[in-house]
Amino acid sequence: NADQPYPVAYGAARRGGYGGAPQEAAPALDLEPQRQTVYAQVNARFTMSPPQL
Repeated sequence: NADQPYPVAYGAARRGGYGGAPQEAAPALDLEPQRQTVYAQVNARFTMSPPQL
């Protein structure tokens, strides 16, 4: 439009409904942490020596 004092951004025309079907609302995000069960195995190696008395 010539009556706008500033240029329109590229994405503004698409959000206005031009060139496609109306966009549906995005599904709500579930940000609550889920309980997880974690299994692990540890290999440890020890060196024993008699105490110095």
